[in-house]
Amino acid sequence: MNDPNNPFAAWQQFWQQAPTQALPFLPPTSLAEVEKRIADLDSVEMWLNFQLQAVQTQKALLQQQKVFFESFAEKP
Repeated sequence: MNDPNNPFAAWQQFWQQAPTQALPFLPPTSLAEVEKRIADLDSVEMWLNFQLQAVQTQKALLQQQKVFFESFAEKP
């Protein structure tokens, strides 16, 4: 495995020593793992939706402030 002429030796060693849970990009191998990944993605989706709502609220408030300040702006 420590062949200096093998450019892939490090990767081969990594793949052989790494546990499957440490490699999240590999496809799931059991129903429990699929269900866990779905639950994780549901949590991420919920967090992202919350963040999106926060951004939309902030944007709406800024638009209202813009209209307010424009109403006091001098008109030529």
